[in-house]
Amino acid sequence: MAYNDDSGEGNNFNIYYGLTAGQKVYIVLDFYDSDASGSFTLTVEAPAEPTPTPAATPIPVLAVGVNSVYVPADQMVRMSFVAPFSGEYAFYTTGDQDTEGYLYDADMNLLASDDDGGDLYNFSISYNLNAGQKVYASVCFYLLSESGTVSLVVEAPTPGPDTVIASGYYYDGNAGKTDITWTIKGDGSLTLSGNGEVEYEGELKGLDDYRSMVTSVEAGTGITVAAGFDHMVNLQTVNLPNVIMIDMRAFQGCTSLESVNAPNAKRISEEAFEDCTGLSNLNIDKIEEIGEEAFKNCISLTNMYLLDTISIYREAFSGCNLSLLQISASLETIGAYNFDTHSNLLTIYGGTPEQWASVTVHEGNSKLEHDFFFLGPKFILPAGLKEISEEAFANASMTFVVCPNEMERIGSRAFMNNRQPLAIEIPATVFEIADDAFEGCEDLMIVTGFDTYACRWAKDRGIWVVGY
Repeated sequence: MAYNDDSGEGNNFNIYYGLTAGQKVYIVLDFYDSDASGSFTLTVEAPAEPTPTPAATPIPVLAVGVNSVYVPADQMVRMSFVAPFSGEYAFYTTGDQDTEGYLYDADMNLLASDDDGGDLYNFSISYNLNAGQKVYASVCFYLLSESGTVSLVVEAPTPGPDTVIASGYYYDGNAGKTDITWTIKGDGSLTLSGNGEVEYEGELKGLDDYRSMVTSVEAGTGITVAAGFDHMVNLQTVNLPNVIMIDMRAFQGCTSLESVNAPNAKRISEEAFEDCTGLSNLNIDKIEEIGEEAFKNCISLTNMYLLDTISIYREAFSGCNLSLLQISASLETIGAYNFDTHSNLLTIYGGTPEQWASVTVHEGNSKLEHDFFFLGPKFILPAGLKEISEEAFANASMTFVVCPNEMERIGSRAFMNNRQPLAIEIPATVFEIADDAFEGCEDLMIVTGFDTYACRWAKDRGIWVVGY
C-alpha cells in the first residue's frame, strides 16, 4: 500500500494513507542499517472525527409503517413524527446496513438513542408518546462514509375501540375553516359534529391519511349536507339522520359499503354512490331527485323503494342489478340509460298503467318502452266472474283487461296468441293460473298487488309485473 524512507524529521520514515472506518492494516518497521537494533517511538495520528450533521431541510414527515429514507454520507437525517394517539411506539430500520438512531423531543432534547439493538446491526428504539406529541427521529450510518437508502419503520400501538385516533375540521371552499369537526376512533368509526353543510367543494382537513381505517360514518344531527367520504375502501355503514342532500361523489368508490341510512335526504347528487359494489341496503324513502350516475355499477342493489321520487336522471342506475323498483305516483322523469336491455328489472310497484303513460321515459330504457304504457281502452270483465275458462279470449286483440275482485282462476290458454301488447290487472283473490294461460303473448304485463299469487306466478316465469 505504501513505503517510505527518510521523509520524516532526521532520518525517520513518514507515511500518510487514507483509510476507511474499521479497516485493518499492518505496519512493518526495520532499521536502515541491518545490523542496528534498539527501541523507537512510533506515532499514529488520526484525522479529526467528523460529526454527523442533519440533512438539508425541509424535514421529512414520518408516517406509521415503512418509510424509505435516503441518508447521505457524513450526515444524520432528521424526520418529524406526531403521535396520533397515546402509547408505546417503535422506531427501527431493517436490512443489512449498520445504522444508529436517535429520538429527540420537539425542542431537540435527546430522549433515546440506539446502535445495533435491532436485527443484525440496525438500531431499534421504543418510546412512550402522548397523543399529538411531536418528536424527531434521526438516523445515520455507523460508518459515516457510507450513503444509501434505509427502510425506517414506525410501529404504533394497537388502539382501544374508544381511543381517539385523529381529528380535524371541515374547510369550506368559500368561507374557510368552519366549526364542523371530524373524529376517528380506534374502532374505525368516523363522526361528524357541528352544524352546517359538508359539500363537495370543501375539504375534511387531515382526513386523507386515515381513509383506509374508516369502517363507519355517523353525521351529527346538525349536519344537513354530506360529502367527502369517497374511496374509503373499508367503509361498511353510513348513518345520516338529518342530511337532506348527499353531495356529488360523496361515497364514490366505497367498495365495501353495505348499508346507508338517510331517512330525510331529498337529493342524491351526481356519482354519489358510483362503484359502491357492495351496497345492498338503503333507507332513502324521502328522496325526490336522484342525480346522474348516482348508483352506477352498484351491482349488489336489487330492490329500490322510491316513495317520493320525482326525477331519476341519466344513468342513475346504469350497471345495477335491480329487479324490483317501487315508485310513487309523483314520478315525472326517468333519464336515459337507466333500464336498458341489460337490466334485470322485472317488477315495478306503485302507480297504475295510466300514470305510467304520463311519465317521460328517455332513450336507453328499453325495459320501460313497452307499448302497454300507451294503453287503449280497458276491457273490464263483469263483477261476480269467478273463472276465465279455457281459450276464452284466445286470438283476441285486447290491450288492457281488468279482472273483477271476486275472480279465482284463469284457465288454460285463456289469452293465447293475443295480437296486441297486453296488460292484465289480476286481483289478490286469484289463486290459480294455468301455466299456459298466456301462451303466445309476446308482450305481457301483469298488474297486481304486492306478494299476491299472480305476482309470484309472473315473477317465477320472468313476466313483467307492475304492482300497486
